[in-house]
Amino acid sequence: MFRTRPARTWLTILGMGVGTGAVLFLIGLGYGFQNLILSNIVSSDTLLSLTISSTQPDVIVLNDSALAEIKGINGVKDISPIASYPAQITMGDLIGNIILKGIDENYLKYEGVNIKNGRAADKGKREIVVSEAVVMLFGVESNDKIIGEKAEIQISGAIGEAGAGGEEFVQFDDRYEVAGVVGDIESVFIYFPLADLQKKVNIFEYESAKVRVDKESSISSASDALIDKGFQVTSLSETVSQANKIFKGIQFALGFFGAIALFVAAIGMVNTMTVTLLERTNEIGIMRATGASKKDILTMFISEATVMGFLGGISGLIVGILGGSLFNLAINILAGAFGGKAISLFYYPAWFIITLIIVSTFVGLIAGFFPGRKAAKLDPLDALRYK
Repeated sequence: MFRTRPARTWLTILGMGVGTGAVLFLIGLGYGFQNLILSNIVSSDTLLSLTISSTQPDVIVLNDSALAEIKGINGVKDISPIASYPAQITMGDLIGNIILKGIDENYLKYEGVNIKNGRAADKGKREIVVSEAVVMLFGVESNDKIIGEKAEIQISGAIGEAGAGGEEFVQFDDRYEVAGVVGDIESVFIYFPLADLQKKVNIFEYESAKVRVDKESSISSASDALIDKGFQVTSLSETVSQANKIFKGIQFALGFFGAIALFVAAIGMVNTMTVTLLERTNEIGIMRATGASKKDILTMFISEATVMGFLGGISGLIVGILGGSLFNLAINILAGAFGGKAISLFYYPAWFIITLIIVSTFVGLIAGFFPGRKAAKLDPLDALRYK
């Protein structure tokens, strides 16, 4: 086939490659979206962290005593609370109203917060992390420009019994340096050292807390223990599990459309092998007359079709990956024009690439089997007389 009808053979292989490439392109896009979204929210710390809060603050209080009790639960490695207060921040001559969120050095990684510019605050230093909305509030040109700026912090509002003596305002004596910026343009807040907050304010109740377990198998037991204590518990691992189920459905739908293209390509290969049978009928008759068995004829057709299927799979990898790269490049150019960041929209698992080559090879084998079986059944004399 490669010698007698090379153009037809390579066009058939290309058709198979387009079908295989369509499957790879669509499934790769599905996996790419999955990785793109989950990679921004998932880390080992976030997956092993539970978020707890009190549904009945008047009855079940999330305070230091409760935190100490929670630390004693089997499987709990660490606990990181958060306390929020309305506050004022002063930078230069400007004053802005914000929400102060008191956290320790582990909270951001348990929460899965990504620092967009700069870094997280170092333990023991007078440093804060601000939201991007704070940058906009003070009219700073860019996030980088606010890094290193000094700020005065004052907790405002009627603090009541939470204050050290019931003051309406609590002023922090030291100025705090901006260490980093998180990408939140809607909420005006800062992450503030919890240790410094505790020195000025008696925190009678925390807003919520992150409970870090030691291993994945401890998530369920720790969650049950926390629920038994009356706390509301949420876990990112459950969210990720649900998201993965949704992405599998999307990948199945995309794969279905790609499989249609592969099926059409397979029909084209069967057609090519059938035409080849008609063109080589005399040749088959000569082969049978000179001693070739039916098995030899069948093997010849299957071998040729299998090679075509394999080459179609290889060409499909080239078509799919090249098409994905060009599509990704176009999207990144468009994103760059609007000030966005470059992203990777495609991901190709190694196991899927290997499976796709095996499937395309198997499709070639099936495409060659039926014409090959028909060729093997031809009567040698009838084949020799065929014109």
